[in-house]
Amino acid sequence: MNTNLIKLLLNLKNASLSKKEIINVKYSKPSLNLVKLLYKEGFIQSFNITKVNLNPALGLNGYTAITEALKTDTPIIGFGGITTKDVAYIVKTGIPGIAISNAISNDFNTIRTFNQLLNASSTDEKRHTFK
Repeated sequence: MNTNLIKLLLNLKNASLSKKEIINVKYSKPSLNLVKLLYKEGFIQSFNITKVNLNPALGLNGYTAITEALKTDTPIIGFGGITTKDVAYIVKTGIPGIAISNAISNDFNTIRTFNQLLNASSTDEKRHTFK
């Protein structure tokens, strides 16, 4: 059996044992076929396919180049695959904000870590008015 399929089955088993409702699975045709079968047979409630064939990330050099080239008061938001390890580096590029979804979806406890790294409030909303 394919190693990725074994990992998928183990992830599903561990998720079930720990009552975890969401897991991320690396995309492949065999894993998709297995997930479809498990869904059809009622072993999993739902599944989503997201972020297939993504463009490469800008990286720190890309963020720096954008902020230097645009020199604008309009906030530029960094997004896409950002983790807690990336925050300090991204902030140094001049990007005033970041959008995070996957890291938080994987572990809601990271919200507190992101807020601390950004010196941000978890309840204050920041708004920008376009002129």
